[in-house]
Amino acid sequence: MSVVVTGYGLCTGVRSDLAGVLGGTLEPPAEVSAGAGLPVRRVDDAETAPWVPRRLARKMDRISRITTAAVGQAIQHARLDEPDLVRGTGLVLSTAFGSAGVVSRVLADVLSDDPVISPLLFPNVVANAAAGQASIAFGLRGPNSVLGGVGGLMYAFDMLASGRAERLLVGGFDEMTDVYERALAATGFSVPVRAIGEGAAVVVLETDDAARGRGAEPLAELVAASVASDLEFTLDGASAYAGDGMARSLAAVAAQAPVPELFLGSGWPDTLLRDSEERYVRRAIVDAAQWPKDATGEMFACSAALNAVLAAAAISGGPDAGRPAPRSVVVTAHDSSRGQSEAAYFRAPAAAGAVGGGENAGNRAVQPSGRVA
Repeated sequence: MSVVVTGYGLCTGVRSDLAGVLGGTLEPPAEVSAGAGLPVRRVDDAETAPWVPRRLARKMDRISRITTAAVGQAIQHARLDEPDLVRGTGLVLSTAFGSAGVVSRVLADVLSDDPVISPLLFPNVVANAAAGQASIAFGLRGPNSVLGGVGGLMYAFDMLASGRAERLLVGGFDEMTDVYERALAATGFSVPVRAIGEGAAVVVLETDDAARGRGAEPLAELVAASVASDLEFTLDGASAYAGDGMARSLAAVAAQAPVPELFLGSGWPDTLLRDSEERYVRRAIVDAAQWPKDATGEMFACSAALNAVLAAAAISGGPDAGRPAPRSVVVTAHDSSRGQSEAAYFRAPAAAGAVGGGENAGNRAVQPSGRVA
């Protein structure tokens, strides 16, 4: 039994410009955050509207709408069109800040001179609100979990490999608000960071039997995933990006899989995390290495999920960055609010499926109309 990727969705400030991220051709964000003093990429709220059912939109906070949009795109891209398929699908999401945006808003209302709490928005204060809202929107009734940190791929891989699920949407979400930006600036966190962003990214993971049973063609295979934490973590400037947890995660993955052709890292320049990743690249003699955050900014758990999306897209030939599609990719993720690191190994699927993809499966366009072009 193997675990395969059959689709992905993305709702971020870079929209769906995966080729721009991989090719390093994204324009720098124009807006500068007043709170952290950093360039910031924000999700255009108009991007979420086509994916969020109108009957539910007014009950959702902003990050729930963003997450629901990414989940909807992934469902469509994987062609999970039949109600029975969607009902049996689970959702595993990771986050650094959860619903802290709406919590801050509600708290401000409580402390105001004339407190009025919206009964529609208040249910969103729980950390798993975004996952619950997305599940309601699309009828997902499989296992549903929200994790703090970046361990979603390993957690989902475990569930699928052990037979506790056969299909999961796996991703990460985080938004950026003025409150977060001021708090991060106060800790010195912004010192190593070049830009910040926000959004949600999701991949569809299935057992190969489940994918074959519905005629889906895998875009990539997830071979291994490992998570480890920094032993002496502190949220204090550059030390938030320490490298000992990453070194252990990469070593665990390297013990299970051969040298990849492409490495997608998560460390900022001049941090111990980046040094740790660069040592792995040199030691393993990886053909190519890229750090997508240099283009997208720090998006916390969304950055982690975006690297998984980029791996599947690159292997399946989705974004044309002017180079042949790699046959194998190692991705890393790091939660600088917890000092937790993850490494995962993706490779080209061993055999093509029967229906639904073809050699350009990664080039399927995701359309808000519910149609795959």
